[in-house]
Amino acid sequence: MAENWTAIAAEAVAAIGDVGFTVTAHRKAQEAVSPIDAASTVEMAYSVSAVETRGDKNIMVGGAEIIVAKTLMVGAGTYVPAFGDKMTIGSKVLRVQRVMAYAPGGTDLYYKVDLA
Repeated sequence: MAENWTAIAAEAVAAIGDVGFTVTAHRKAQEAVSPIDAASTVEMAYSVSAVETRGDKNIMVGGAEIIVAKTLMVGAGTYVPAFGDKMTIGSKVLRVQRVMAYAPGGTDLYYKVDLA
């Protein structure tokens, strides 16, 4: 019997929502103000559930060592984290340094997100 990865992904999102906390994710989007103006920068905000999995550590990204302040597990849903996004946790704003999707069967279950 084949696994229903869509149902499993929904269960993973629900479990993270049950035990986790809410994080506000911010991503810059381009929106043209008028045909004459250059595109202006608009920031989109997303509320996502997350669980903290690990504290401070060092990682290598593009040959540079980065001290990671937090590692989060974020449920797969309408928001897919990307490098450069910002996440607000309480009053602290951190930038996404690395995202790893966990997607057995080709369906994203959750994302491991390193923040600095």
